[in-house]
Amino acid sequence: SKLSYTNDNLNLSGDFRATGNIYVSGSPVLTGTTNAYIRTIGLTVSSGDAAIAPGIKGDIMVPYSCVINEITLLTDITGNFLVDIWKTSYANFPPTSGNTITGSAPPRISGAIKYQDSTLAGWTTAVTGGDVIRFNVNSATSGTRLHLLLKCTVT
Repeated sequence: SKLSYTNDNLNLSGDFRATGNIYVSGSPVLTGTTNAYIRTIGLTVSSGDAAIAPGIKGDIMVPYSCVINEITLLTDITGNFLVDIWKTSYANFPPTSGNTITGSAPPRISGAIKYQDSTLAGWTTAVTGGDVIRFNVNSATSGTRLHLLLKCTVT
């Protein structure tokens, strides 16, 4: 990785990961890979010693506009989960099944402990700042803990 500063120009090249706020004046030139705008929207569902039951598991208001790039599901015990994700504006809260963003490809764990998809075929991936995302478990067998994670790029 390389960082150089000349004549009021900041030049970054290589692989940089940023946390917090970065303020740059002058004429910045960024090359390589930057992950400053990657965020994760997530929810953990825990049911103690009992298996997770189907139903609405939580809402998250997203304060920034972004594009969803990937879904990851992680659970503690091999099992089966079918999850739907609903999205609506704050003004139209609460989201319902009619607000699904997963189309005909809802995320699912099938006889495993994890699932990941970065194709998101048929999904509505755009999120506007202030939108509310709701996670709904359509069906579940086994598993007392489920992590639902959406990786997105801030726009």
